[in-house]
Amino acid sequence: MKTKLLSILIPTALTLAAAGCASKAESTMATAPADNLTGEAQALPAAIVYKTNGDYYDNVPVTLNADRTALASWPAPTDINDTSVPLKFAEGWLLDRRGVSSTTAFLDYTYKEYRKLPASEATPSKLMAHIIPGSEVTVIRRLPIPLWKALEDPVEASKLVDASPVVYQAK
Repeated sequence: MKTKLLSILIPTALTLAAAGCASKAESTMATAPADNLTGEAQALPAAIVYKTNGDYYDNVPVTLNADRTALASWPAPTDINDTSVPLKFAEGWLLDRRGVSSTTAFLDYTYKEYRKLPASEATPSKLMAHIIPGSEVTVIRRLPIPLWKALEDPVEASKLVDASPVVYQAK
């Protein structure tokens, strides 16, 4: 009886597993990744440049909720490295390498200080106490090139800033 039951269950399980994999692959292939700022499908994420209302170049960005009262997203100290710091462009523009948004604020920790923090110090309640009051992103532009290309040739990328679309402007 066991052998007969197994001879029915094993092929059925294999068929279901294969069907599940195929449908998952098909659904993944059917949609391209979406650009978080515009909702347009793109093969590679576009390079983003931004300005802030203060000199926060070396301060770690975090994402707040819509009403800016709680943390929505923040990096672990181990996520921070030398490639986390934005690149400086002319006229105060910064090339984003961490993922800024309209609800970004900045911590009073520098990148160097933050990466030395014990994980137990990088909790929402503790980090909220380290947000620089009033710190925010004031304008975001999407460059017509992917981030890797902007990093490869920052001089050329910086020339694209003024002609690039504004995707966020503070009120």
